Amino acid sequence: AAAQVKDGKPLTADPRFRDKLTRLEVELMALEITNLRFLDRMRRTGQPPGADVSMLKIKGTEIQQTLAELMLQAADPAANAEFDALARRYCSMRKTTIYAGSNEIQRNIIAKMTLGL
Repeated sequence: AAAQVKDGKPLTADPRFRDKLTRLEVELMALEITNLRFLDRMRRTGQPPGADVSMLKIKGTEIQQTLAELMLQAADPAANAEFDALARRYCSMRKTTIYAGSNEIQRNIIAKMTLGL
């Protein structure tokens, strides 16, 4: 991103790009903390996974997609091989909301488990 130039400035100087990148970093740290908290609770209590697993899946796929989007934005289209590889990765990340259960299904699981339905 620092090497990619937009309007004569590095992409990292673009406030919108920096905002997206910062938000992604915060979401990734929050996901890590949530994952560790979830694993600790399972280790201490021996309880089976609950709605946390669905929530982790949803957030994980959203983070993957945002990361792929930012990587594509930061890539230089003139570097065809690298850009093409990133474009394929971006398109591949779009399907992560479908495999292992669509995010809509995961949200329904969360709702049912949380409400005890």
